[in-house]
Amino acid sequence: TAAADPAEPLSPTRAAAVAPRRAPEPSAALAVYDAQLRKVEGRCRDLIAENRLLKAVSDAAVAEQEKTRELNLRLSREVQQSRRSAAEAERRAAAVEAELRRGGGDPPPPPPPPA
Repeated sequence: TAAADPAEPLSPTRAAAVAPRRAPEPSAALAVYDAQLRKVEGRCRDLIAENRLLKAVSDAAVAEQEKTRELNLRLSREVQQSRRSAAEAERRAAAVEAELRRGGGDPPPPPPPPA
């Protein structure tokens, strides 16, 4: 294209393209940043609240897990004790049966119950 004559007036489109850009007003830029800051701070507060809730849920789950572990240990001890008692009862029954087959006297008295 031909060079524009400096005496010729610029079209509105051309004038907008070559016009120096004005810096945004400081108050407008601050308003934009302030809005963004409020948005980020709100999100931060939401995340903190969610984190506290999840921590409480996690703590409750850990407490429940510890309770379950303790109950399982108690149950295991009781089962072991029951098995020992049953095995001892079988040994005593076998001893009494053997004594009776030999024609022995009175069967021995049962031992005292475990404490």
